[in-house]
Amino acid sequence: MYIVNTSFFVDPGVHNTWLGILKDKYLPFLKNEGCRIVSFSRVISDGPVEHFTYSLITEAEDLTKYNKYVDELFAEYERLAGMMFGEKVTTFTTLMKKIEHE
Repeated sequence: MYIVNTSFFVDPGVHNTWLGILKDKYLPFLKNEGCRIVSFSRVISDGPVEHFTYSLITEAEDLTKYNKYVDELFAEYERLAGMMFGEKVTTFTTLMKKIEHE
């Protein structure tokens, strides 16, 4: 099992529009495509920040599923967000292998 974490850095000027689209359109789209959303959260910082940070954690059973997420589902988000928000929203995705423990 793999954990896929996508971090979003959002400029305050587009924050409310971006968040509405993500919650109303993108997260339901991911679920409809079979993506198991584990968590969608806002990252809280100690001090002042120049942008909002969010984390979307999903799971992928195998690398084939992960590649579908990255190559198709997340790429579609990047294409649309790029057209709508440009550099006011940036992302990066991290892949982690889940380690079973006792």
